Amino acid sequence: MLLGILSLVAGVLPKVFLGYLQARNTKEIAWITAEQERRRLLAEIAIAQYQHPVAWVPRFLIELGVSLYIVDVIATSMLHLPQYGPLKMPDLFIWVLTTVVGAMFLRDITNRLFK
Repeated sequence: MLLGILSLVAGVLPKVFLGYLQARNTKEIAWITAEQERRRLLAEIAIAQYQHPVAWVPRFLIELGVSLYIVDVIATSMLHLPQYGPLKMPDLFIWVLTTVVGAMFLRDITNRLFK
């Protein structure tokens, strides 16, 4: 009698379990497809924004200015020029680095939160 009940349950249980896995797989495939489409659209928007100089020139100039300032301070410090002394950094340099690194982290956080 116990064997008869087990044979009934054994016939139904795999079908229920496989049906659950198939439904879950369908949902995940739909989510992955939607995510791929969203990322493709975001890439198209980014490319379209950078095709016009008004969009990329200001950002490029700001990044270039900050990069040149960082290189200048590090080079003068390494070469022991009298402006800063051996391996000393000016106070404004610390604020610039803090702002740049903080902005990079903030951008990463907002990208993760609002994706």
